[in-house]
Amino acid sequence: MKALGVILLIFSFIAASTAAVAVLQNATHPDHPNMCFDENSKIALGRGETNTIPLACTELFCSESLSLTYTSCGLAVINDPKCKEIEPDLSKDYPECCIKYKCEVDGKVTYM
Repeated sequence: MKALGVILLIFSFIAASTAAVAVLQNATHPDHPNMCFDENSKIALGRGETNTIPLACTELFCSESLSLTYTSCGLAVINDPKCKEIEPDLSKDYPECCIKYKCEVDGKVTYM
């Protein structure tokens, strides 16, 4: 892991959706010059590129300064008997792979 790497966690809660964001500064690797590199997934990205980590429901973005931004689902809990959790589909890209809820109120179905 990078000695100079700094991870910042920022949790954003907007309406019914949530996201978790982390930034890894100086996300480089000698085998991939002028690119961002994620050690765990072994994914290399050029500046401005975005990719999804397979089966992790996490999106990667490589900035112009070669920092990697990781965006994932975060945590959402709906404690309502009218709502049922829909299992996440990890074969889909972020954010379609995140946990969703199906709520039925007064005959109307909504997804959150």
